[in-house]
Amino acid sequence: MIIPLALALWALLGGAPADPGRSLQEAIDAAPPGATLEVRGGVHDGPIRIDKPLTLIGVDSPVLDGQGQGTILWITAPGVTVRGFVIRRSGRSLTHEDAGIRAEGAPGVILEDNRLEDVLFGIYLKDSPGARIRNNRIRGLDVPEAERGDAIRLWYSSDAYIEGNETERGRDVIIWFSDRSVLRDNRFRGGRYGIHYMYCNESLAEGNILEGNYVGIYMMYSRGGVFRRNRFLHHRGPSGYGMAFKDSDEILAEENLFADNTAALFLDNTPRAEGSPVRFERNLFAYNGIGVLALPMVRRVIFRENVFWENEQQAAVQGEGNLQANRWEGNFWSDYVSFDVDGDGIGDLPYRSQRLFEALTDAMPALRIFWGTPAVQALETAARLVPFFAP
Repeated sequence: MIIPLALALWALLGGAPADPGRSLQEAIDAAPPGATLEVRGGVHDGPIRIDKPLTLIGVDSPVLDGQGQGTILWITAPGVTVRGFVIRRSGRSLTHEDAGIRAEGAPGVILEDNRLEDVLFGIYLKDSPGARIRNNRIRGLDVPEAERGDAIRLWYSSDAYIEGNETERGRDVIIWFSDRSVLRDNRFRGGRYGIHYMYCNESLAEGNILEGNYVGIYMMYSRGGVFRRNRFLHHRGPSGYGMAFKDSDEILAEENLFADNTAALFLDNTPRAEGSPVRFERNLFAYNGIGVLALPMVRRVIFRENVFWENEQQAAVQGEGNLQANRWEGNFWSDYVSFDVDGDGIGDLPYRSQRLFEALTDAMPALRIFWGTPAVQALETAARLVPFFAP
């Protein structure tokens, strides 16, 4: 495509403007390593490839249009920056993993202030450590969920910093085999997994909003995750977990909000190693179907100073058993009934998460449809007044 009066090219120390008759790809090919290429407006056909250190700056929202074929922007060199573009209409092949932006073997890539629209995969990093992904807006294809790609995918790309992004209509945000990632102040909604960690160590997720996915955050086979001041909202469905952990160790989740999820927290064999701390402290679990749901083998988890407010079930075991092998210290329970005679702010009797209807729904989950009805309230009142029915 010929781009009239759209391009200006400078070396790092300055230089002459580029020939306006060149296409964007020709200008990239002609630029010396380390140059800055400014693109002013216009629509530029993909695919575009960057195979040298380069800074590509969009002014007035220039468009990179993939025309529905393949990956739009390929980056295969270290030290590349792409800022200020609209990137739209990738291909639809899951086999070829068509993406808006794909960086492969590209350490230190910086992707910021871009808008990706109608893309299968949004931003895909492979073997590209040290990335900076900031303030991008990513919207996937309007296709059934099984046909979607991931909004953001990291594959063997450690030390990534992902901040201020918004995703919608993607499949997952995937962090796999990528240590020391930082995800801060993002909003991930309308997907399958808001964030899906696997085989990752020393991860941090802070200040994110996970909303309306099937699962907010799921971490598997990982160690050293910190989750702080995130919001987990409206994850519903058979596996509508706000946050879930499987076979993970050294976890700290603090000051998070869990509201309107099928189960706010799900634990499966976490921690998996002796002496590995897993702590949930000062979180708010409110108006969920279940506050904490765990498999019977879960042991040694610390729940300290959390608020459990009006969940249908405050805590439950998926299977036979109980949660007494974990530590519950200083938590607030909205349905606690006892006294505090000595006035120390701690109830004189231990809290018991025990309702007759909970026992019935554990045996027959289909009965959960009656939660909150007058019939259930009457049944629970009768069980308290006439304790022949105590579960």
